[in-house]
Amino acid sequence: MADNNNGNGGLFFVGVLVGSAIGAVAGLLVAPRSGKETRRILQKSARALPELAEDLTTTMQLQADR
Repeated sequence: MADNNNGNGGLFFVGVLVGSAIGAVAGLLVAPRSGKETRRILQKSARALPELAEDLTTTMQLQADR
């Protein structure tokens, strides 16, 4: 029965990352900052996305290899 739960850890991790990203964007949109400052923060976050996607891919590959 333990074999049935192999994919759940990776799926949970993906859910945590996606939920965190959604929460961060929602927090930025309702934060009491000027539009210019919010756009600057969003641009920095967008630049970090490729690295985050690469890390996520590597993590999922490691989970699949288990």
